[in-house]
Amino acid sequence: MFVGAGLSSSVKRSNGINLPNWKWFLDELLEFAIDKRVIFSVNPDDIKEMIQNDNLIMAAQEIQETISNHDFGDFLQQVFRDKYVKPSATHKLLPQIPFRSIMTSNYDNLIEGAYTLHHSGTIPNKFTQEDLLNISSPLRKDDFYIFKVHGDLDRPNTIVLGSRGYQKLFFRSPEYRQFLETLFSVYTVLFIGYGASDPDLENVLDRLSSIFNRTIDKHYILLPDHKFNFAEKKRLLLDKRLEVIEYKIDETHTQVDAFLSDLTEIFKEQQMPEKENKKYDAFISYSHNNIKEIERLRSFLMDVRLSVWYDMELKPSQDIQNTLTEAINNSRFMIIVITKDYYDSEWLKKELEIGLLKQVEGKINVIPISIGPIDFQRLPKELQNIHFLQLNENFSIDDLKPLIKMMKRDQ
Repeated sequence: MFVGAGLSSSVKRSNGINLPNWKWFLDELLEFAIDKRVIFSVNPDDIKEMIQNDNLIMAAQEIQETISNHDFGDFLQQVFRDKYVKPSATHKLLPQIPFRSIMTSNYDNLIEGAYTLHHSGTIPNKFTQEDLLNISSPLRKDDFYIFKVHGDLDRPNTIVLGSRGYQKLFFRSPEYRQFLETLFSVYTVLFIGYGASDPDLENVLDRLSSIFNRTIDKHYILLPDHKFNFAEKKRLLLDKRLEVIEYKIDETHTQVDAFLSDLTEIFKEQQMPEKENKKYDAFISYSHNNIKEIERLRSFLMDVRLSVWYDMELKPSQDIQNTLTEAINNSRFMIIVITKDYYDSEWLKKELEIGLLKQVEGKINVIPISIGPIDFQRLPKELQNIHFLQLNENFSIDDLKPLIKMMKRDQ
């Protein structure tokens, strides 16, 4: 797991203010330096403007060159050693998931604290980039460890803050680069704790892009919805082998906890005998206002011995989203049925996006079918240039021959 500032930003300090993300961190550090009467070589208002304009790495470099190590250490203690700063419920979920390791760009010790609490006081192994110069790679041992990518609160000299620090760390430290290259090549990484406009995320992805390109398998990132559009998700998947998992954002990001809780349950289930997933020829995505047409479509396909899944088969006890994802993952084709009721459904657009991204990976074929007239102007852009099988409301099995021929040929 690769953890960003979002996982700590829900933790409140004694003044009632949450722990800062990177932008707020620089804002507070600048105010701290001004209060300490630190002498700047530029107008502090210019640095403040840089922070407001999200020019964060450059602003961080200017502050780091100005503030003394002693004052910076005092600031870190003031922010992160607050007596109210303790692992949150989210942090406490992490030790219940058997991660090989956790990397984090956060300076705080909340992840370490959660693992220590979970293991009755046993402190987990912890490393920074500086340790790679003096020890063999943590990857050579089986022990769980926490890797502080940008340094650690307890060792202010390891903190990476400004642009020069990032460049030196990533481009001039062969040990550090080799460690990351090996890790991202061998293991699957889940990114979590990044917001919809998190500059640290862009920084991390840009610096790791060459590594992602050579990754055989893919990695995952949990993000609020609407951070990336479909084209961006496609490029992330193809260029960086990074698949986006979206959640609906609310004030306290409750779905992040729900996601981690689901992961703990999945790993508990792995202790049980593995169930065999049923394979399907096709998954049907459709509007529930067209049940009769869908039933007829499914019946015709099954008459020619093609297995078809659609969500009328869901049982009340099943988790809808997980079951749908499983059905899509275990189907050769995804049939998108376009009717007059299709256009306004966010759920169907999401199903389409999942299918198209699976098609990019070569794992499924997406086939659009229209029943009745099509309003091309209202269609999702991704469907407008794809050839449709067009049917009327009273279609017969003969009308489905092109579809059946294609599906049979691919068996």
